[in-house]
Amino acid sequence: MKIDNFALIIGAMKCGTTSLFDYLSQHPEISPCKQKEPHFFSISKNFQKGFDHYQGLWDWKQGQKFALEATPGYTKVTHGDPANAAENIKQTQIEHQLNFKFIYIVRDPIKRIESHLTHGRKHKFENASRFFEEGVHSEIIDTSKYAMQIKEYYDRFPEN
Repeated sequence: MKIDNFALIIGAMKCGTTSLFDYLSQHPEISPCKQKEPHFFSISKNFQKGFDHYQGLWDWKQGQKFALEATPGYTKVTHGDPANAAENIKQTQIEHQLNFKFIYIVRDPIKRIESHLTHGRKHKFENASRFFEEGVHSEIIDTSKYAMQIKEYYDRFPEN
């Protein structure tokens, strides 16, 4: 079974992407990705596995019309390469005649930063754990600059 319609939750991180993924996954016409964040388009070794590998990330069922995944890292300008992810998605869309729709959710930028720091300290991420010594790392602040984060998608997918 081949699905041509993909919905990608591309960000922003710490804005409810997991909850939205879980809610949308309950719809009978949506096939959720087996792995919420496959990082297929943003990590070269994943993208090089090819489109057949990407299609294999879903358990397709009768009546499903949309494939859903959520990888907020597809838009993180200062951590990763969103230009590369956006370009890889565009290339895949053209090559396989697919329809991609993007969901980018936001929240109050200060609340997002607080959540990012809390998450980072909990998991002992370097940029978050250095907060008290050096202040908020620019990567954490930049993630709340939503227009900057999504620019690559506006440039490549103006119709979406």
